[in-house]
Amino acid sequence: MSLCMLVWRWNSMTSTRNYKEPYDSVVSRDFAFFITALLFVASAAIVSLGTSAPLFTRLAGNPSSVGQVFYNMTNAPLGFLLMLTLAVCPQLAHGESRLPELGRAMLIPAIIAALLTAAAVLMGAWGVWFVLFLFAAFLAFAGNLVALVRRARVRGGLRLVGGFVAHLGVALIIVGVIATSVYSRTETLNLQVGEEREVLGRKVLYAQREEFVVTSDRRPSVAWSLEVSKPGSDRVITARPYMRPTAQGMLRHPAVVSTFAGDFYISPLDEHAGELSWNGAHEFRLKKGELVESAGLAVRFVGFDMSRHLGANVMAVGAVLEVSDISSGQALGSVMPVLGFGEGEQSQTDALLDVDSRSVAFRLMAIDAGEGLAVIRMGEP
Repeated sequence: MSLCMLVWRWNSMTSTRNYKEPYDSVVSRDFAFFITALLFVASAAIVSLGTSAPLFTRLAGNPSSVGQVFYNMTNAPLGFLLMLTLAVCPQLAHGESRLPELGRAMLIPAIIAALLTAAAVLMGAWGVWFVLFLFAAFLAFAGNLVALVRRARVRGGLRLVGGFVAHLGVALIIVGVIATSVYSRTETLNLQVGEEREVLGRKVLYAQREEFVVTSDRRPSVAWSLEVSKPGSDRVITARPYMRPTAQGMLRHPAVVSTFAGDFYISPLDEHAGELSWNGAHEFRLKKGELVESAGLAVRFVGFDMSRHLGANVMAVGAVLEVSDISSGQALGSVMPVLGFGEGEQSQTDALLDVDSRSVAFRLMAIDAGEGLAVIRMGEP
């Protein structure tokens, strides 16, 4: 309906009313609005493409998804341009502005942004791209702050500052995202029950291990009670990260200890409880497309999947397996055990599949990417 109305009224919106397109004058607030809309549309298209990757790649026979890196690489330039647009937009007039006037209006915001960026660099911000992005975000913040102050000094101007306040909020969000990316630190700990270690300026004590059952799960979830405190402080905060078994591996639920100065993020990677004793365990070497039959099940190796995230500095590789019942030929679903590589050690995340009254576990023991081969261990834990 809206498209029909647009076509019907097109002449009256252009010829009769002498309507000008926003791109007729690039130095104008109208053109800034036009660019902002284009950036949001481009971001939406990229996200739609990324989330639809499994549907497109399924046509080639090996469904796979894109990782976080894809969204970072494609949306970061759009965010940078958006910050520059938000910085300049409040200084522009509707219709057309002059470049010399725009330059004078942006002088104070540019100085403020440069000082804030220099302070961030002195505090540890590094990387050309991060510094440029940080400068653009500070420029957007300063530009809208200056415009808000100017408008507020005019009688009745407070009624028209809503857009500036919204832009200030967006700029602060981007600054927060950048600061989180730049200043975050990550370390990996191995703890035993009762052991205490100091990491990132905090003491972490592994108090106890717990198992609990979620109603919809047939196998228990595992949680770890950790006591977090600062050296020399009597205040202790209990954190409880846990892992829940699913057909696609263990679903990790992190714990976050929030303070005024920052957040302490605790994510479980793996649990080493000695070598598991599996009933009827067998290992198979499968190439892509190969099928093996064991314990009444037919298991086909579909391919590798690298979309799982096991933590910072950990490369995760999953093996997608399609499982079906031999006797009935019924497809039971797909599972994906995951093998992680990081800091000189490996971590394994088993995948579990409930079959009738039993559970079957799948573990990815090793891979050969060159041969497209996966070593799979299968059994009943």
